[in-house]
Amino acid sequence: RASEKAAAKGFDWPSSKECRAKVLEEWQELESAIEQCEGQTRIEEELGNEARYVGKQAFSIKAP
Repeated sequence: RASEKAAAKGFDWPSSKECRAKVLEEWQELESAIEQCEGQTRIEEELGNEARYVGKQAFSIKAP
C-alpha cells in the first residue's frame, strides 16, 4: 500500500539507475542547504528526503 501511494506521487522509478540519480540529486540539495545555511528546518527536510531515497535505492537493488 505504501509503495502504491509513493508511485502515485512520483516517488517510484523503473530502474535502480534512475533511483541512484535521485539519491545523488537529493544529496546535492542537502549539501547546498548546509553550505548556504538555509536553517535547521530546511536541512532536516533535505536529510529526510535523502534518507527516503536511500531506502528506496536499497529496495531497488536486485542481487544476481
